Amino acid sequence: PCTYLPEQVLPPLFDEQPAVLPSVIAETTFDQPGMHESVSTLRLSHDSSHSQIHRSQLPSAWSFEMRPLQREVFSGYDNGKRQSQCFGENSDLWTIFRSLVNAEMIELMVTQTNIYAAQLQRLSNLKPKSRIKQNSRKIFTPGDTVVVDESMVGFRGRVQIRIYNPQKSSKYGIKIYKMCTDIHGAGYTWSYKVYSGEDRAVEGLDKPGSVVVALAADLLNEGRLLVTDNYYSSVPLTRYLKERRTDFCGTVHVVNANLRKGEIAAKQNNFLTVLKWRDQRDVLVMSTCHNPGDCDIQMLKPKIVLEYNRGKKGIDVAEQLASYNSPIRKTCFWYKKIAGDLMSICVINSILIYKDLNLNSKMDVLKGHEIIIKRLLNLQTPTPSADLPTPRSSRSSVSIEQPGTSGLSHL
Repeated sequence: PCTYLPEQVLPPLFDEQPAVLPSVIAETTFDQPGMHESVSTLRLSHDSSHSQIHRSQLPSAWSFEMRPLQREVFSGYDNGKRQSQCFGENSDLWTIFRSLVNAEMIELMVTQTNIYAAQLQRLSNLKPKSRIKQNSRKIFTPGDTVVVDESMVGFRGRVQIRIYNPQKSSKYGIKIYKMCTDIHGAGYTWSYKVYSGEDRAVEGLDKPGSVVVALAADLLNEGRLLVTDNYYSSVPLTRYLKERRTDFCGTVHVVNANLRKGEIAAKQNNFLTVLKWRDQRDVLVMSTCHNPGDCDIQMLKPKIVLEYNRGKKGIDVAEQLASYNSPIRKTCFWYKKIAGDLMSICVINSILIYKDLNLNSKMDVLKGHEIIIKRLLNLQTPTPSADLPTPRSSRSSVSIEQPGTSGLSHL
C-alpha cells in the first residue's frame, strides 16, 4: 500500500538544462534551410500586438511560453522492461510519469527544433510524440481485451488534416485514433495515432481496418479480444485477425429486419457469428469468439453485446478522465492542441498505473495533476520566518485605538 503523502510523493528530479513541452516541435523560420544548429532560434515577442518574431538566445520558439519548464525533465528509461519489472509497490506517481517522457526526447526538442519542418509531411511537428507512445507501450502490458476508437481534438483553423464529424461534441477538429485497455474500470491509452490522410492500406483491408491493424500490430498472435464499432468492422478484418490468433467483436451497420423487442436473429459459420438483437432499437454485432447464447443480467442479453459494452468502456472512461482539467486551450496552432491532449493522456496513464500499484490509493485526477504540476514548476511552499508577523485578514487588521496607543503598535 502507498505510504507517501501527496506533498512527498514526487522527488525533485530537475537540473538546470532548459526544456520545452516534450511532445511538439515548434515551427520556426531560419535564414538558410538545413542550418538547424548554427542559426539562433527564435522567440515570440509579447511586446507587439502582432506577436512579431525576434531573435533570442532561447532554445526554441516555445521556450518563452513555457518558461516554468526551463529545467531538464526526465531521466532515461531502460528498454524492454514492463510494468511489473519497472515499478514496485511503493513506486510514486512521478516515477511512473517520467517513464513516459524522458530526457532524450527533451534533447530532441531543444537541439533539433526545426529538423522535421523541412520534410514535406503533414505531421512533421509531431514526430517526437511517437516516443511517448513507445514508452506508454513499454510500461504496461494490456489485458485480454483492447478497444479501438477515435476521438476529436476541436480545431476550427485552416489545416489540411481537419475533418468534420457531426456525431462528436467538437464537430470540427483533428481526429485521433486510440487503442485503450481497461485498468480497474478505467481506460489506459496504450496506442495513439493522429489522422493525416497519408496512411497506406494493408493489402486486402480497407483504410479503417488498416488503422486497427496498425494500432494492434504488437498485440497480435497473443489470443486477445479486439473491440471496435461499426466504422472499423468488416469481414476481411475479422478474417485477418483470426488468422493471427486474435478474436474480434464489434457492431455492424444495421440492416432492416422485422424483429420484436427481445427477439434475436443469428447466423454462424466456421469462424464468425453475426447476431441481431432488438432492444429499444436494433443492435447488430459480429464476433469470432462468441455464440448466440444469452446471459441473464436483470434481463436477457446476448453475450456478444455484454462483451462489447465491457470492452468499449475502456476508451469511453479514458476520454472522460482526460476531459477533466484539460490543458487544451484556444490557439491558432493545431499542434499545440495535440500536444495538450497527449500530455493529458500521459497524466491519466500515470495516475492509472499508480493506482494499480497502490490499490488502496484514492488519488483522483485533480490531485494527480496538482502533484505533477508542482514538480514541473518546482514549487516550494515558503516557510514563515519567526521574526515576521503573521499576516492578518483585512477585517482583523482593523482595530479601535485606545487612548495613548497606536493602531500600528503590533508592527
